[in-house]
Amino acid sequence: MEEVSRETSVFLVVGVVERAGGTLYCTIVFIDPIEGYMGKHRKLMPTGTERLIWGQGNASTLPIIEADFGTADQPLSAKISASICW
Repeated sequence: MEEVSRETSVFLVVGVVERAGGTLYCTIVFIDPIEGYMGKHRKLMPTGTERLIWGQGNASTLPIIEADFGTADQPLSAKISASICW
């Protein structure tokens, strides 16, 4: 994903299935074309039958990412985050 982000000069926010510690997490990753991997957010509370498979996230993966989206002529900085729902 870092390579795609770098080659296209696009900031990516991508949903992935993450495996860690014997469970799966519904996760969003943030990829900057210059910095690469910036952070992740795991779904806080699996809903319904998701609880049979998916792990529960916590506030440690609620990042606020500061990113630059502009150009040299028109700089634009933003703070971004994401949430995962049902």
